[in-house]
Amino acid sequence: MRAVFYGTPAEAVPSLETLTGIADVLLVTTRPDRPRGRSGRPQAPPVKEAALALGLPVAQPERAAHDLERLRSLAPEVAVVVAYGQLLPAAVLAVPAAGFLNVHFSLLPRWRGASPVVRTLLAGDPVTGVTLMMLDEGMDTGPVVAVEPTVVRPGETAGELTARLAALGAEMLVRHLPAYLAGAITPRPQPAEGATAAARVRVEEAFVDPTRHRAGAVLRAGLTDVFVTGMLMR
Repeated sequence: MRAVFYGTPAEAVPSLETLTGIADVLLVTTRPDRPRGRSGRPQAPPVKEAALALGLPVAQPERAAHDLERLRSLAPEVAVVVAYGQLLPAAVLAVPAAGFLNVHFSLLPRWRGASPVVRTLLAGDPVTGVTLMMLDEGMDTGPVVAVEPTVVRPGETAGELTARLAALGAEMLVRHLPAYLAGAITPRPQPAEGATAAARVRVEEAFVDPTRHRAGAVLRAGLTDVFVTGMLMR
């Protein structure tokens, strides 16, 4: 199996590591290094660090389309995407023979978009999960290959839930990607009902709690801490 991988944050690393065990990973594409911290020094995204540790070639185009010819020259059979952080244009999506398989951390069509885990917890959803779906030009609107639900645990933080979903998504790749490529799974359209958008959490959705001790579920996502019922954002 000839594959390429697109991803950026730490939650994409388990799927990348798993993919190397079931496919020949020709290229890992991630976002460019960005300044972080007080020093303002550019830092590599976690996927880049993991790829280099695995001895895999890395590309960091500002836009995915900028690396289109390189992608075409590799002629991958399939691409796997986990939280890459950028919509892919039609020309890129058309390159892999079997398309782009996205590991998405919600039960689509609920919580399409950038912050599905945080939105799941803010909404108090009792159940979430991972959806393997084929990318199209929309925002998480493509057909579904497989779904795996999981119960949201009491008091679970966004960081904890994200880590669980990342591990679950990696396991699903092992179980379903070979079957999909063998033609044993036919992707099915997402239901028309129940679609919701997982927009990034806004500052106005929270207020500062200086005590940090109010009751509620704690959400952790990147630099954002949110307390539900006494919310804090940083």
